[in-house]
Amino acid sequence: MLSSLNKVSLIGKVTKKPELQLFESGSVCKITLVTIDYFTDKKTGQKKELNDWHTVVFWGDTAKIAQQNILENQWIYVEGKLKHRKWTAKDGTFHSNAEIFANEFLILPKNEHFKIDNQLNQNYPETPQPTPKPLQEFNATDLDELPF
Repeated sequence: MLSSLNKVSLIGKVTKKPELQLFESGSVCKITLVTIDYFTDKKTGQKKELNDWHTVVFWGDTAKIAQQNILENQWIYVEGKLKHRKWTAKDGTFHSNAEIFANEFLILPKNEHFKIDNQLNQNYPETPQPTPKPLQEFNATDLDELPF
């Protein structure tokens, strides 16, 4: 039984080259990923762009692979889980942030612009449904024929 789910999938553009940090306990690599939503302003009718910035964190071997292969301005697909952190700084100010702890990523082809809306609004032909077969009669003697 599935009791909870924490899964994030993003397609976005990397804002700068990832930097790898090495610690005694392992390695970590962080990137900033921008996702872009498009909408039409109801008042002006103009198409507008809305950007959301996400901090993505890679750990261990994935961190090293990310640092070696991800480039600035590259489009990538990232999958992971959302983590929230809260802390109080030395000066007493409260801070919080959300990060995506990535467990997988995929570098997307160059010069591709991904618009999911166009794919979702396409009309696809209706899939023909198979004709159901009538149920057969069942009787107690059929139990003798079962292999178990």
